[in-house]
Amino acid sequence: MPTYVITGCSTGIGLELCKQLAARGDKVFATCRKKESSATGVDLISAVTGDVTIVEGIDVMVDDCKAKLAAALAGVAVDVLVCNAGGINGTSALKGGDVFPDQGLDVCSGERMAAAFQLNAVGPLRCYQALAPNLSAGSKVVVISTGMGSIADNTSGGLYAYRSSKAAANMVAKGMSVDLKKKDIAVLAIAPGFVVTEFGPGMDMLKKMGGVPVELSCAGLVKAMDGLTLETTGRYMTVPKDGSDPTDFGPGW
Repeated sequence: MPTYVITGCSTGIGLELCKQLAARGDKVFATCRKKESSATGVDLISAVTGDVTIVEGIDVMVDDCKAKLAAALAGVAVDVLVCNAGGINGTSALKGGDVFPDQGLDVCSGERMAAAFQLNAVGPLRCYQALAPNLSAGSKVVVISTGMGSIADNTSGGLYAYRSSKAAANMVAKGMSVDLKKKDIAVLAIAPGFVVTEFGPGMDMLKKMGGVPVELSCAGLVKAMDGLTLETTGRYMTVPKDGSDPTDFGPGW
């Protein structure tokens, strides 16, 4: 069975991907800054059954994560690298939590922009660089994106740091798809849809706003990862909220 490395696994999409992949017999290396959720303080990743190895102390916002990742995965052949770790504000660098108003047009600071970029855009690049020796022909790299990273889809403005950093993450994924094609490594950027997790305003608010269960979203993500080939590398996809098969993100990049 394939071996996956997934970043940001203490909660949300990363946690659910670990559950679904391990349940079908895949080997999963689940990375996180710490096992406990930053939102609740509860350790859920340790309860996941199956062939799961937890790698703590991986903060994709800082360069030393590369040496830590490389050491933890030394000699391991990686079939799929899933760059999932991300957030709205880059909260491991700035205090105050996910306070959306500080990303408005008149107030968004350079510090906030830089923190979001370090997490959402540079993070996937660091992870690939750390694990490049572990990838080979037939491997896959998946960047968990968002519809808010689409320039074509931006009709509401706001959230300057988050939107910009995710648009940059899309560019990183697209660039990797071009550079890695000659190594027979396929790359995908995919938006998981509007999902109910501890991310952003919290689960209760996300439910009220019409978010879909994380189980449904991750089932779609797994299906998209399974279907990724060198012939379909470089796509920007999304998981439809009705649970149908993943498709290209309609508005485009």
